[in-house]
Amino acid sequence: MAVEHRKAPRPGLVMDVDRSTPPILFHHGEGFRLERLPPGRSRIIYPAEPLAGLSDPEEAIRDALLNPLDSDPLPSLLRPGMKLTIAFD
Repeated sequence: MAVEHRKAPRPGLVMDVDRSTPPILFHHGEGFRLERLPPGRSRIIYPAEPLAGLSDPEEAIRDALLNPLDSDPLPSLLRPGMKLTIAFD
């Protein structure tokens, strides 16, 4: 079974503040306030849109192990007694 393909999420953005940057809206207590940030010393980070969750995580993991990018299937690379660590971000 193939992994689901989704529309690409909106990418993040890092904006350097300059003299033309308008005041920025900040959370303040229970409300909001507008503040000017110092030009040349400030950056505004707009995070990327979060990815949608997988409908079947176990199937997605199985597919990734059997069809890794630019590699042979994981079971063909392992021998009895080997240890394996899988890390992800």
